[in-house]
Amino acid sequence: MKNTEYFKKKGKSIIFTGDTLEIFVPDRYTNHGYLEITNSVKTIGIFDMQINGKIDTGYLLAGVIEILPSEISTTNINGQKFHKLLLNKDDVFIKDDKIVGDEKIQYVVFYEMIFGGHYPQFMQYKDVATLFDNVLKATGGSFNTDHMILEMIAATLFRSKQDPTIEYRLTDMKEEPYVLPLRSIGYVAKSTTGKILGNYMNEGVDSVLVNTSNTPSEIEDLLRK
Repeated sequence: MKNTEYFKKKGKSIIFTGDTLEIFVPDRYTNHGYLEITNSVKTIGIFDMQINGKIDTGYLLAGVIEILPSEISTTNINGQKFHKLLLNKDDVFIKDDKIVGDEKIQYVVFYEMIFGGHYPQFMQYKDVATLFDNVLKATGGSFNTDHMILEMIAATLFRSKQDPTIEYRLTDMKEEPYVLPLRSIGYVAKSTTGKILGNYMNEGVDSVLVNTSNTPSEIEDLLRK
């Protein structure tokens, strides 16, 4: 985590030492059974934050942490519901810094970010390729796949804001990218066959009609023979 100067360790706890800390926890974590709100908040430690009302940052820990905020409210950001936790000086950011590994969380992260396209705002293009390096360290799990596959997924899903058919890596990368969810078959798939097969056929057919594929497909060439 950046901005570590605003936090200190006290016993097993991590204490916030700045003036104010706003934490934005996605309500979607509730769908996976990883958000519990009472007098404290138990949540996956992946969220956006703002320190002292001006420093935008975030936290990336694929484990369940317990936060003791002074105030809890809800807010809407880009059409999505978030729980806003307000911590004041000397409030407890993490009650117990001993994190228990939970392999299910790595699949929650994959579903939320890669499949659903719901990335925290603090996460940048370069962070996504190494995202699961950090996630797997915390969960104690593993993916039976080469690291290059995860890098290719990131390269495929990040697109130009001006033209989502163009990969972000092929632009000058000066603008913020447009991020596709993996389920966005209309843009993710390159070939006509790839677009119209699978669970999102209607979306794929619409994409084929609007954006004719100019990319040769070895599978399609074989089917024509």
